[in-house]
Amino acid sequence: MFHTARNNCLSDINARVTIPDDLKTADPHYTLIKSSLIQVSRKAQSESLKQLFKLVKVIVGNFTDAFGKAFWEAISREQRCSIFGACFDSHPIWVMKYYRPKEFAAVDLGAIWAKETPDRHRWRRFYRNQFIDMADSTYTRRIRTPTDEGLVAVYYLWKDWPKQQKVVAWQMGNDSYELPGLVGGPDHRYEEEQAMHDRRALEISEPQAIERKERSGFSVFQLLYTCTKNPAFSRIQGLGYTSD
Repeated sequence: MFHTARNNCLSDINARVTIPDDLKTADPHYTLIKSSLIQVSRKAQSESLKQLFKLVKVIVGNFTDAFGKAFWEAISREQRCSIFGACFDSHPIWVMKYYRPKEFAAVDLGAIWAKETPDRHRWRRFYRNQFIDMADSTYTRRIRTPTDEGLVAVYYLWKDWPKQQKVVAWQMGNDSYELPGLVGGPDHRYEEEQAMHDRRALEISEPQAIERKERSGFSVFQLLYTCTKNPAFSRIQGLGYTSD
């Protein structure tokens, strides 16, 4: 899962690093293990893209409810990315846990946003920008104009995103094991933190916003409440997103 969390897919090179060196590539057991690892990685990819689609659909639906059907057609890509970025910033740990559940069970993705780990800013930028790009591609290719070709395009963006020029320029390195790991299985430390955020948001939100949250199951209503009170929202600027 470390290699999938870092590279979005498992390559032959990463598989070789994962499998013990004493097992040679010509050994039938090597082929069997590699195939099993790749299958696990593909299941994680499939789950992530499925959850991402559901998440983006909820975000789009909530903003459509608040601003009307023409809202998404009237804003620019930069403005869309600002929205997706703001949604991510509201609860980054929850978003990562929701749309990358397989990786979250092995990699301590939540620790990347912990206060005691300021050295992980580069990973925060990495995953934040990745979510924004994938969310925007999911919206344009699977929600606004859904086609089979669009589904394929989203998959290839997912597969190739870590190799994009802007990502390479960040010099993240190739060691997937730089990511923080979990010991002893899935982590539940962040569930209480998420519940606290939800309780606080319920205290400051209007009834209709609460209804939207209960219907959607996503805590974007907090952001919606703020936006509906801001007439200048249509002029929203980028929130730390690194464009191509």
